[in-house]
Amino acid sequence: MIVRLVLLATVWFVGAGVEPLHAQTRALAGQVMVGSAPADTGTVILHRVSPDFAGEVDSLPVGPEGRFALPIPVGTEGSDVFFASVRVDGVLYFGSAIHDPAEVDSVYTIQAYAGLPVPEGGALPIRVRNLFVEASDSGWTVTDLFEVSNQSTFTLVPAGEGDTWSHALPQGASGFRVGQSDLTPDRTRLEGGRVRTTTPVVPGESIYLVQYHVPEGPLSIPSETPTDRFELLFREPGPEVSVTGLAAIEPVEVDGTTYRRFAGNNLPPTVVRAEPGTRWNATTLIPWLGAGLALVLAALGGWVALRGSRQRDRGPILVQVARLDEDMASGRLTAEEYEQRRRRLLGSLPRGHR
Repeated sequence: MIVRLVLLATVWFVGAGVEPLHAQTRALAGQVMVGSAPADTGTVILHRVSPDFAGEVDSLPVGPEGRFALPIPVGTEGSDVFFASVRVDGVLYFGSAIHDPAEVDSVYTIQAYAGLPVPEGGALPIRVRNLFVEASDSGWTVTDLFEVSNQSTFTLVPAGEGDTWSHALPQGASGFRVGQSDLTPDRTRLEGGRVRTTTPVVPGESIYLVQYHVPEGPLSIPSETPTDRFELLFREPGPEVSVTGLAAIEPVEVDGTTYRRFAGNNLPPTVVRAEPGTRWNATTLIPWLGAGLALVLAALGGWVALRGSRQRDRGPILVQVARLDEDMASGRLTAEEYEQRRRRLLGSLPRGHR
């Protein structure tokens, strides 16, 4: 009770413009914003992720002006990571990761937005689309990166059973999976030749990364909405290809790997086609084929970081841990499933975050 009273006093001092006594209370004092206005309701949850623990450690309803203050356990500096979350209109929002509670010396802000239902497959402008293509004996392996733009001040959420975003993929796409990006894997699927997702779309730019395989032969890539910048990149060494709908530009080298490039600006809705020419023989493919996709993914990690993804700051793994805790608490996961997925997520935390 005494700790709570001290924390409430801290909230009042922050609201009054007085610096909080972090050294005495080790409190995470912050504010929830919904758009440009302070939140008037909601519950802030404090999460902790460590080598042997991942879960919620405390919670508190927001106070006046969206203010809150939560104690961070003492003596956890180093390997532990803390972050806070709040749910607004059914969507979870996260503050930045805290690696050392002693360094929290300003108001911790959780930015949220009001939800706006959108019709199924509501079109969103595509600022950038990059397709990394690698040839194999059975066709093409494609890593498809979309940067979509929500230019409203609302988070777009599904209307009923609809999707928040959808886009056609090349005919015959299979082996679909979601890469590390703003897409929620368990809300995204390949259906009817389209990538479909019910992932909420926050204001600003979101990066969507998916991978799939396309059978050998011509590669036809639907581009359904106007796209500011479209690039098609073929890993070298590779087969000869001729591309219609894009212009050949200078190759680019990423982490020691060279890509042949074809690009276009301000592309209207169209279909980009790549016709293969002379192919390698199998003995030429074998030495590099296994490592090729891993190299492309490593390059994409840097590509996404350079484009300033919101997830880089919040830590996509931490977000997945928080959602995992919520699924367990709501009964959507069994204890065994929870433990398996939790161990896998904790094991994938980068060095310094474990």
